[in-house]
Amino acid sequence: MILWDLFAENGNVHFELKRDLEYKAMWNKSLEILYVLTGNLSCSIQDTHYELTTGDFILFNPYELHFIDSGNSRVLSMFIHPGFLNAGAPKQQQIYFQCCSTDDSKPHRYYDTLRSLIADMFLLHVQDSIANDYQINSYALQILAILNKNFLLQEGARVNNPELLDDRVIQAIEYIDQNYAESLTAASIGQALYLSPRTLMSIFQKKTGMSVSSYLRLIRLAHARNDIIMTNDSIAEIALRNGFTDTSGLISNFRKYYGKTPLQYRKKQSVPIQDMVNEESKENEYVLDSLLLFASSEQKNFRIFHTSRTEHSEIRVDYTKKGHPASNTWQELLNVGWAKEALLAPLQQQIHRARRELGFRSIRFHGIFDDDMQIYRELPDGTPAFNFTYTDMLFDFLVLQEGLNLHLELGFLPEALAKDKTSYYNHHSYPCGTNSLKKWHLLVFEFVKHCTVRYGLNRVSSWRFEVFSSKFVFYNTLTREDWWDLYRTAYNAVKAVSPALAFGINNDLALILSQKFQRFSWYLNLCRTQNCMPDFLSLETFHGLYHFTDGAAVMQSTRFQHEPPTPHSEDPDYLDKALTELSQYLKVQGFENLPVYISHWSSTDWQQEYSNDTLFKAAFLVKNILNNQERVHAMGHWTLSDLMEEVPHNPDLFHGGIGLLTTNGIPKAGYYAYVMLHALEKNCIAQGRGYCVTKGEHKLSILLYHYEHDELIYQMRTNTRGEDWLAGDVMAEYQILLENMPENTYTVQTTMLDREHGSSYDTWVRIGAPSELLMEQTDYISNISRPITSFQTVEINGAYELQFRLRSNELCLIQIEPRGLPKEFSI
Repeated sequence: MILWDLFAENGNVHFELKRDLEYKAMWNKSLEILYVLTGNLSCSIQDTHYELTTGDFILFNPYELHFIDSGNSRVLSMFIHPGFLNAGAPKQQQIYFQCCSTDDSKPHRYYDTLRSLIADMFLLHVQDSIANDYQINSYALQILAILNKNFLLQEGARVNNPELLDDRVIQAIEYIDQNYAESLTAASIGQALYLSPRTLMSIFQKKTGMSVSSYLRLIRLAHARNDIIMTNDSIAEIALRNGFTDTSGLISNFRKYYGKTPLQYRKKQSVPIQDMVNEESKENEYVLDSLLLFASSEQKNFRIFHTSRTEHSEIRVDYTKKGHPASNTWQELLNVGWAKEALLAPLQQQIHRARRELGFRSIRFHGIFDDDMQIYRELPDGTPAFNFTYTDMLFDFLVLQEGLNLHLELGFLPEALAKDKTSYYNHHSYPCGTNSLKKWHLLVFEFVKHCTVRYGLNRVSSWRFEVFSSKFVFYNTLTREDWWDLYRTAYNAVKAVSPALAFGINNDLALILSQKFQRFSWYLNLCRTQNCMPDFLSLETFHGLYHFTDGAAVMQSTRFQHEPPTPHSEDPDYLDKALTELSQYLKVQGFENLPVYISHWSSTDWQQEYSNDTLFKAAFLVKNILNNQERVHAMGHWTLSDLMEEVPHNPDLFHGGIGLLTTNGIPKAGYYAYVMLHALEKNCIAQGRGYCVTKGEHKLSILLYHYEHDELIYQMRTNTRGEDWLAGDVMAEYQILLENMPENTYTVQTTMLDREHGSSYDTWVRIGAPSELLMEQTDYISNISRPITSFQTVEINGAYELQFRLRSNELCLIQIEPRGLPKEFSI
């Protein structure tokens, strides 16, 4: 066995970094969580075999015999000592857990939370501060609480587990651990435990795979090694203190086990712990990345490695290249929250701003049929009655004043038509089946007919209609038959007004893929057989991994925001791959010409996740839009504003809301990402990882972005107001060579979106993250948090080279424009 280094213990918890594990059978007196940093590891407990790879971990209970067969791997073991482990357990009761991250029967978020806590504890250990001990102990208790709640073995499991050591062997181990410095023999140990030497040696060898004397030697060596690292005592003193009869005995055994003499080992350990980690990991300086990815940003600011990575990109652009028209489908659709909220003046001001500054063409929202809008009621005799007053006020503003088309979600049900009277969200919303398909048909028909009369069939023909998402079947608020009846009936009602009106089918992309298209195929087959084929496919996606759990639990969690959020996909190209898989399915089914609209999407549907407020969101939006906008007809971000009453409002200005604007209209970094996208020209002439180059009649616009897919770590920790969420030090270096530029004098305008310029969240943090803002502070944040722009004038004749360096999730827009017409166009 070759060890890296034993980090100083705090009395209750300690860590060991290990590599190339060679032993077969092993046990510990402490609870051990073994984390695979790199490589692969095979192990087994009882008859269960586990194959672990980078990022996996497994728990071994105290004195639980386990077998390890590792190839070329690096592991980190965290040990929680027995006294601390059993502090909260009833007397005479031992607790045991069964936990391995490869076990898919448990939600992955449990494992990610454990990873995050382990990473923070490790970083606190490395800092080697006594003041950190309380926090380390606190994290250890959180780990034990999670294990106790979700991974506790049933009562009696220990008795039935033959891999747990015999009580007599445990007693022998505990006796040796307490008296290792004394002159011990198998006879003296047996006498203390009322066992014959032969019995002791037999059961010890059988259960542990090693002799009593071998174990005693290992314990003495471990303590001597700790003294060698932590003290300047002589080797002779250390030998005698730890039970060796002379210095030569310690030296010979130490060299045999650790590969160095005690003095050689001490010399190597004389450098600081942080430098030891650097030295040991030269062959793979990012060996800890698989764990430290999960560290909270507070701890992530402490860097174990003093190096920083730089990614290089060389971009060659031929100015004469014609390119292809940029689709800009991200401009097709804008989302706000609920219909009733869009009647509020503050939200209408934000819609007006987004329409003017970003150029959106259509708008979408929930709840047009909610009781808040008062469209539908029934008279005492049950006769339907309609009132479109609020609808007209809203649509007049959106359609007539702002010139927007509507992407209308027909839902949710008014209470009078709801089969289930359970109201969801913070509105009178009933996403359930109907108690009368006849009245549902009448409601849809009268509503659409009223729209065509008021705004004209020609205008309404450019709108899109759909029923609310079938994901509510997954949420268990209605059955798939209920949802199908709503779809079919609404389809026929809309087409009865005019066959020219577009009607689509609404689904959740993550659920479609996780269900292997089975339920989606069920809907499409009914569409075929019942002559109600959709005119387009409307999809939502939040890059979430929620299909593995109960839908009703996900609904409740999202509704009340009281549980950890649904974890994100760890794949930075999640959307790209999901759309590819969907496209292949549609082609096989003969629907390759069916237009696909991403009706609402984001990195998360959680409204208390700080990555929504930060620079991360800007890079996320740009990366996914540029990579996928050519493949869909719309990419409607959910949502424009935090001013949304889906859940009760959080009073903090920055609380992780999903909007691009705060409740009072301050742009977040994500909003300015759209501003930069809007500044791009009509034709794309070059695009790749981290960049897009567009060209107008003479103007060249280049958008650079450095996306770092690490938002997963943010949601796994309890959000702390004002915490520094983006502590990355990965740099991206761009070398751009523009070729065949017409000779002229050009203005080069450079706009940077970074944490100092354009991130209102970071500005808020810098002024102390106040929970209540004065009007002056609100104005300050809004005015100061803008991207920074610089200008220079350059002479170009043929080739021009630019260089830029971006930190994690920063954006840069470069606009190059001739000060006059190029000379070949001059008169």
